[in-house]
Amino acid sequence: MQFQPADVVARASFRLPAADSAEAAVRTCRPLQDELRPLAVEARAAGPDEPGEGFTVEFLLKLPAPQSDDVEGVLRTAAAPLLARLGLDAGKLDVDVEDRDAIVWAGDEALSKGGTACGAYVVHLRIGRDPDEPHELLPEGSLTDEEARALTETLNSLFEQRPVEEH
Repeated sequence: MQFQPADVVARASFRLPAADSAEAAVRTCRPLQDELRPLAVEARAAGPDEPGEGFTVEFLLKLPAPQSDDVEGVLRTAAAPLLARLGLDAGKLDVDVEDRDAIVWAGDEALSKGGTACGAYVVHLRIGRDPDEPHELLPEGSLTDEEARALTETLNSLFEQRPVEEH
């Protein structure tokens, strides 16, 4: 899905430990889905790295955001209403200005119970694209000749064949 560079995009994950199928998990989240109007909804069985059992439902959302160059301010302002609605502590929002993203987890006690009252256990936000997309390895825009030369030298040095020492 394509987003504009100033869009704040969020993935909200809901843990439903009592759900016995993805369909049941989505059905349980239907009222919240009707309220939040996500762009996409995904459901899957809980993975081994996720808290609890059951199923996880994930909403992909585009949040209203102020126009500003203040990355942290934009993320905090855009996230505040969603976090309040989901029962997550906005004060615990961990913002990474360089990567233009932020994440907040339900507290340890809530995580052990499957998340907040509505099942929310994590919200991940990013400016300009889906938080699940990998980070870009190169900066946006064209490299200068000097940057391209430095990158080429670094890559070449990584792939140089070095003689194997015999012992």
